[in-house]
Amino acid sequence: MFLKSWVLSGAVAYPLSWGVQAGAVGARE
Repeated sequence: MFLKSWVLSGAVAYPLSWGVQAGAVGARE
């Protein structure tokens, strides 16, 4: 149960961090 929630949070955080990174690059240009 705990592992499942950990994987789920990771699945959400990974693309979210990508979006933040892309936003930072877009704002810098």
